[in-house]
Amino acid sequence: MPVAPASGARAPRPDGGAPSRPAPAGSFQPEGRGIVDASGAGLYVVRGADDELFERLSRGEPCHVLAPRQIGKSSLRVRTQERLRADGVRCASIDLTSIGSGASADAWYFSVASAVAEELAIGDDLDAFWRRHRRMSAVRRFRQFLHDLVLGEEGPPAVLFLDEIDVTLSLPFSRDDLFGLIRATHQARSEGPRWSRLTFCLIGVAAPLDLVADPERTPFNTSLAVRLDDFTRDEAHTFLPGLARAGGDPAPLLDAVLDWTDGHPALTQRLCYWLTREGPDERGLPAGERVAALVRRLFLSSGRVDDPILLDAERRFAGDRPDARIPVMLHLYQRLLDGEPVPVDGNNPRQLGLRIAGLAAERRAGDAAVLRVRCRIFAEVFNRAWVEEKLARRFLTEPLQIWKDSGKKDDHVLRGGTLEIALAWATGRDDVTPDERDFLQASQAVWSREQQGRQQAELDRTQRERAEQQVRAQRRMVSVLAASVALMAGSLIVALVLYQRLQLALEEESARRDRDQQVIERLEQGNEARLAALEEARRRAEQELAEAIRGRDAAAALARERRSQADAAQRAAEDARRRAGRSAGRARRAQQLERAATRMADEAAALEVKAHHAAAAAELAARKLEGARAAAHQVSIPTQRPAQSVLGSVEDALRAERAATARLQDELRRTSAEVDRQRAEVERLTGITAQLQEKTDQLTPMRNAAPEQAASARAPVRLPQGGTSATADGGELLPDRPLDSHKDGITPDQDRR
Repeated sequence: MPVAPASGARAPRPDGGAPSRPAPAGSFQPEGRGIVDASGAGLYVVRGADDELFERLSRGEPCHVLAPRQIGKSSLRVRTQERLRADGVRCASIDLTSIGSGASADAWYFSVASAVAEELAIGDDLDAFWRRHRRMSAVRRFRQFLHDLVLGEEGPPAVLFLDEIDVTLSLPFSRDDLFGLIRATHQARSEGPRWSRLTFCLIGVAAPLDLVADPERTPFNTSLAVRLDDFTRDEAHTFLPGLARAGGDPAPLLDAVLDWTDGHPALTQRLCYWLTREGPDERGLPAGERVAALVRRLFLSSGRVDDPILLDAERRFAGDRPDARIPVMLHLYQRLLDGEPVPVDGNNPRQLGLRIAGLAAERRAGDAAVLRVRCRIFAEVFNRAWVEEKLARRFLTEPLQIWKDSGKKDDHVLRGGTLEIALAWATGRDDVTPDERDFLQASQAVWSREQQGRQQAELDRTQRERAEQQVRAQRRMVSVLAASVALMAGSLIVALVLYQRLQLALEEESARRDRDQQVIERLEQGNEARLAALEEARRRAEQELAEAIRGRDAAAALARERRSQADAAQRAAEDARRRAGRSAGRARRAQQLERAATRMADEAAALEVKAHHAAAAAELAARKLEGARAAAHQVSIPTQRPAQSVLGSVEDALRAERAATARLQDELRRTSAEVDRQRAEVERLTGITAQLQEKTDQLTPMRNAAPEQAASARAPVRLPQGGTSATADGGELLPDRPLDSHKDGITPDQDRR
């Protein structure tokens, strides 16, 4: 890390400038304020916070540096102030510890204004100004001082450093007025350019939540926090030239020091100071053992009493501090001692409290930021035994304060297990205060009286309980006897009620059986009526079937007769055609007769087929009739069921009866429809048979006259050309014309047949 002179010269800029020179061999300051070379010139270790604070204040951004003690806050302030002044910025640094905290508000603000006027070399008469505005409040006069004398109408910007800001915690008046003023000056920048030339930088050892009681007036939400961390190992290498006087190789010594301090600025420089003061080790101990022995002598033996850094942490956890966060902070610190990695939370007041006290610090664990014990020296000094002792003292301190505030009333003493723990803690200790001893004695006395009173009350209670037990035993005996009598009477009443209910149940059962028997009888009567109706329907179906069969047989016989007549007509026509000879006209008539006979034969065959179909339909009707009989038989089955089955499920029997009746009705409807269709078919066949009979009667005279007409006719001869015909004997040619069946006594309807 670069090293810059502590006075006069500026630190090297990141963007260039003169290269830093290595630190010469020198001696360290025991107070931990840096190293000095042989000529006495101080040296300063530059960290990232130096450039950050300087750049932000140069831009007029309010800042605050709140960090543990002895980490380099004051050195950072001095360095930043020098760099700002070199850039023409007026700077005033006020150490509030020099102002004090016991004065009145008017005196305190006047003192601060006087320190600012001295730092900025303001030549105006501050006393006259303060008296001139005496009617204003102190904080208002201080604001007017900043407006009129510090800023004026014009001039360079000004930065006010308020160091040791935690002194305001002990002011006898409201410190929120000061922080509200700082916030108001920042917000007033929008009103005019004058306030834009004023910037505050607050430095101290406190958390923002501790400094401001009213969050509406806090300046820390408009101020930028500048974090000041411990030295890194690279930054600590600045001390290597100074460790040359310690003897031997300084690198192992610095590594051993950093193992104990982990970069704590003050502790690191203090160990380096004592190493260089003692000089080379004549015993030749390794660097680790040499540093460990020095740590035990300086810090571990009586560090919490002698060392100011450790003493400050000890005071922050004193038992008489009325801070409710202390027990929670101690438990959190105990988790850190156990090695638990706690994620960093910048808004957690308990974590901020541990970091301000110097017990914990932010460390990197991979990519995450975790809270750990700050260094090994703190872990050894403030160990688990210290935590348990602090928790125990806090366990006694708060009840003691409550007891004293109440006027030492007995209502607020310790009792029971709490008193036993407190007595065990105080046994053998020589640091118990008189107030604590009086509190424990008063607690013992009150607890003894209460114990005696409780014992006497317990004895009285035991006697009363025995008497009450005897009375309760007698009452139980009387109660048992009364309960027995009542139970017997109740049992008798229950028996009578049950007997009456049984009688009613038997009567209801008998009535139900009578109703079921009536239902069964009605069902049997209904089934008998339905069976009779079905039997009658079956009988009618058998009659209709018999009539259909007779009609079918008659139609078949008539068809056979018509077929034989058609065959005879065909044979007669063939004979007539043979006898007709060469008579073409008669031959054609004979052919027509033959065709008619053929058609009659076809119709007769069709009648036979229809008769066959009618027979098949009659057979189908017979099968359906058998189905109807089977359905009627199924209907009769429910009436044969045992009476106990019907009594058990009357509704099931009714549903089965309805379903069977519906099926039987459907079957009867289908059978009736089929019988009607067969009857219609028989009637149609009868009509056709009558028509055939009529046609046969018409053809019979024509068949008898056909031979005579054929004998007297001449056979026509068809010529190859022309439209006339010649007789066979050379007679006159006749014109070719269609056969006129009307002249031969054959109607067109007969001709078609």
